[in-house]
Formats: sequence, C-alpha cells, structure tokens
Amino acid sequence: MRRAPRNSTAYAVPPEFNMFYRPSRARSQSISEFEQEPAGTHELAMLEMVQEICAAEWESEYPKPASILRQNGEWLIKFHNHSQDRNPSTIVLGAYRKLELAGKHSYTRDFFLPDQMTAQELGDHVYACCGRTFPTLPPPQVPGKRTQVALSTDPPQSWLTAMADSLSRDIDPLKPHNELIHIYRQRFATIISDIRVFSNDCVIKSVEGFGKTTQHFGLIASESFDDAVQYYPNLVAGSPPGDSYNGNERTIRRFGCFAFRSHDQACQKAAECRKAGHKAVVVQSFRRLYETTCSELGNDPLPAYYFHDASPRGILAVIKGEQPDVFERLKEIRAHLWDNGSFDAATTTVFTTHALVRSWRYGRMTRTWYHPGFDSDHECDHLRDQFALGKVVFDELELDEFLHILPVSIYELLNQQQEQHPGWRNIPRFERYSIFSELRATHEPPAGMDFEEFNELMRLELSEFRPVDVDYDAIPFGNDNTPKGIYRREHGKRFYIGIQEWPLTSNIHFTFLTTEHLMTEILMAIYRKHYSSYNPLLRLDLDHVPGIYPISVPLYIDRRAAADRSSPKVSELAREIVTADSNAIVISNGVEDQVERVITFQKAKGQNDLKTKNIYVILTNLAPEQYARLNVVGQWLNIPDIIPMYYEDQINQAV
Repeated sequence: MRRAPRNSTAYAVPPEFNMFYRPSRARSQSISEFEQEPAGTHELAMLEMVQEICAAEWESEYPKPASILRQNGEWLIKFHNHSQDRNPSTIVLGAYRKLELAGKHSYTRDFFLPDQMTAQELGDHVYACCGRTFPTLPPPQVPGKRTQVALSTDPPQSWLTAMADSLSRDIDPLKPHNELIHIYRQRFATIISDIRVFSNDCVIKSVEGFGKTTQHFGLIASESFDDAVQYYPNLVAGSPPGDSYNGNERTIRRFGCFAFRSHDQACQKAAECRKAGHKAVVVQSFRRLYETTCSELGNDPLPAYYFHDASPRGILAVIKGEQPDVFERLKEIRAHLWDNGSFDAATTTVFTTHALVRSWRYGRMTRTWYHPGFDSDHECDHLRDQFALGKVVFDELELDEFLHILPVSIYELLNQQQEQHPGWRNIPRFERYSIFSELRATHEPPAGMDFEEFNELMRLELSEFRPVDVDYDAIPFGNDNTPKGIYRREHGKRFYIGIQEWPLTSNIHFTFLTTEHLMTEILMAIYRKHYSSYNPLLRLDLDHVPGIYPISVPLYIDRRAAADRSSPKVSELAREIVTADSNAIVISNGVEDQVERVITFQKAKGQNDLKTKNIYVILTNLAPEQYARLNVVGQWLNIPDIIPMYYEDQINQAV
C-alpha cells in the first residue's frame, strides 16, 4: 500500500461505501488489525508528532513509529526497528508503556514511552494536539444517498438500529413457520457479515434458533485466512508447521477461535464446524488434558503445587520422572493434534472453553505445549507468543466471567495477604501453596475456596475495586419487606466489585453471543465504565421476529416451586412432572440429583436437542445471597430493573 500525498483529502474507501457495502476481505481486515500506513492528514500529523516525541526521548531515530491507530478502543503504536524494516512488528498497546520488541533487531535494552505515559495516554495527547475530539463518528446516513466514511471510525447507533430493523422488515408473520425461519436465518447471516466490517468488539443478542454460532463458522474461517494472507504471507506459502523462526524474525499465528462454557460443548461445535467443511481443532488446557489422561490410565494427577519448577520444561520433567506412562500418552495426543499441517491460522479454527480464553493472555504452559515446535528437552518459552488468538466468538455469557464480586471478608483477607506477600505472581508456586495451606489450617479462606481460586484472586489489583452496599429500598424484592424479611436482612451488606480486564486488555477482537437481555446490559455497562466517555462495544439486538416469537405458554402457580430447605419442595414437584410425562424435561435450579430428566438453567443454555421434548420451566425465588449480588451489581452499573431482567432471561432462554 502506498502512502497518500501529504496534503491529500481523498477518502480511504470508495465513494460508494456505506454500512451495507462489503469491501474485499483483505481490505476489511485493515480495520481491525495493524495498518502498514495511517490514512488521512490527521493520522499523518499524529504519526509525525509521535515520531518526534519518541526520537527526543530515546535520542535515536529507531525504534521509529510506523503507525498509530485505534484498535478495539485502544491506541496501538507500531514501530520500525531499522531503516530496512518493511514489516514493523514491534508494538505498544493501550495501558502499556514498554515496547514489545519483535522482528529483526539488535537492541540490547528496553524502550519505554516518554513522560511515564501509556500508549493510551500518548495517543489521546497527540489526538487532541492535532485538533481532534474523541471519538469521531461519521455523519448520519441520508436515506437514498451513499455516505462516505473513513474505515477507522465507528458506526453511529442509527446504523446499528437500521441493521436490527432489517431483520424483520416487510415480514408477513402469517407465512408458514419453516419459511419464516429460513428467511430470518438468511437475513441474520447477512447482518452479522455486515457488522464485521467494523473493528469494534460486538455483542449480538438474538433468540435461539438462528444459529448464532454456526453462522460465524464461515466468517471466522474467511477472516482468519485473510489475516494470514495480508500479514503473514509466508504462512500461506507453505512454510512447515514447526518452522516458526527465520533467523530472529518472529512468526505469530493468530487463530480464529470459538469459546464455550464447557469442553464437551467445544467438541460438539467443532464437529459441526468440520461437517460444514472447515478445519477445526479442539484445544483444552494442559492441566485438564493431564488430569483426563491420568484418569484414563488409572493414575492420580499430581497436584499443581507439586511442580516446583512451573516452566513447561520443568512440569514435563516431573511427569516424565514420576508418571512415564502418562508422559508418553500426552506426547501421543499432542503429536496428532495438528495432523496434516493444521497448525495454520489461515485454514484452522480453534475451539476451546471460556476459561482458557480468559486466561490466554498470561497463560504459559498450554500455549507452549501445543506449539508443534515444542521440545520438552529444551527451553521453548518463545513459542508461547507464536500461538495467538485473533478473532474470538464467545458464546453465552456469565456474570462471574466479567465481574469480581467479593464479600468484605474475602476482600479484607486478600488485602491483608497481598500486603504480607507483595509480588505474589513472582513467588514460586509451591511457596504460594504453602501460604494457602497455613491459612487453610486457621480456617481463614471460605470452606469452598481451593488453592487455584485463592491464587487467582491474589493476583487482583484490589485498589481498582469499589465498595457497594446492598440497598433494599433501591432494588426491592419479595413480599415480606419487614426487617425480618429474608431479602431485607441483606440490606447494608458490603461487597467490593471490580471489572475483569481480560476482554479489555487483550489484542483480541471479541464477538459476544447471547440470548440474555441482562448480560447484554451488563457487558455494555462494563465497557462504558472502562472507557469512560467512549464505549467501543457495538450492540445488535436481533430478537424482534414476528411470526416466531413471542410464544404463548401456560402458567401454573404451585407453592412447591420453592427451594428445598426443610423439605424437598421443588424436587417433589419436578419428580411429579417427569413421572406423569415420559417425554418431559424439567428446567429448574435446586432439584435433587436423583430426579431424572432435570437440567439447570445454566446447562440448558445453547442446547439444541430438546425440540421434541415437553419442556417444563420451574422458577423459584432467589436465594438471599444471590439477591444481594444482583442488588449491588444493579446499583454499580445503574441497572435498577436487574431482577426482572434476570427472571425474564431465565424464562426466555428456556422457552
């Protein structure tokens, strides 16, 4: 791509571009990934200013800023390492000051942005100095007239609303049911393809049955191929899977990925993806793989704290010495994971779990172990960074995956322990476990908290958490609002709430899929809080489907629809239903395990095999502890109707 003339005022896209114009795949990727050159007068002025600032700070021309642009709401600055560097891969992003050196270079020291500024602060500074206000949005679209828009801008909400409205426009709800479903699915596929023109993270809320996940199979496969062609052409030219280094040049493979709540769901969806004609590989965490292998061979897995050397080489050395049969089996499994050269981001899609994606940014063992170039006899930490994720479809959302909600007792325990043991993540793992064991002996952590949970919580930046007290009057619930009422008794309890940063600080483009109104609102509020005045998260509500929904269902009130406390109330009701109806499936929480054909609301999410069943949905009152959590979240994120949303989502999801 050639740099535009210095005083050029031409647009970076064709004049006929609008929100429904789909540029070529390779071009669309330049929206969300690294640009070789910035486009436009303002971008050039910003780049020149950053070059001057960095040159003055480092007293050298290189590393020389090559581009500066926004990526998922964060400023990304990319650097040339030397005058012959035609593919700049040294970067600094968002909340970081230190340059991540990559590619060929001869530097022997680290480089930090000047004046203690992060990339975000420096980007905002030069943006303002160049006369821009943040953020810049394109002008509203005029009906019947094509609007010119720079690719780096975000779509106005009116465009997103138009996209959503196009789903049901001119629909005759009296058409046959199967014909309506076919039309809606076709339109849904077009809409999600159009929204991916923009680089922002996106949350798509829609009803069940549109194939939210499967409609993305082809899109992610195509975009991943385009990424590889545009940024890593040597990967597509037939380089062998293990050949990840060419001299000192780093080759990163950014895979398209789908993330699910469980490993079983990931396996099921990967099979569907292969059936649709795409390559798919299921990646599970090394720990889970190790434990599963031990179970298959009749061995007890060694506890995590047993490995004093937590490096990949150190962990495997212990397994090889203590459990040689497990070690050999692990090697066999790994050898067949990337059959037929499938360690290729251009042609293979990764399927995995929510948990692994959430920890991907700082994970070490799993990413290194699965790299085809890994050799347990050598240090291979550099391979970790070469196994990356580019675009992730995150299917079905859970509150605890996006917010930390800590009771006072746990917050104070963590605060105390962080003061006593600073730099927790740098303490050897077995020492961390010893500290936890001593605390466990004095019953300080809650009974249900294990070492892994405690270890993760100790890494949190508690200064970022905010105290919120339960306010019954602000978000009431229940019939008994006297001081003795089970929900009013929660009034005044304090929680500390913090945002989980994994979707906001990683170099990954997320598409979140959900059927739930509440989780959509929570996700939007989290992004607003993180980015203050700017919310880069796009939202599409695609649940207005006349002729399909709403569905009328009979309602029954039964006093047994209550938690089993002194007597098995909800369990008795569920047992009565499945005994009377051999085709019944009950969706409810809190039912005894002994009752057959009962699944929880959590497990029902995303299940597509219940269409021929008679579904019974039993709603019970919230546990007081659950009410308290929803109360403080509703206050903190300014969602006053959080409890009605919670119940509506349970009903809608199941129906």
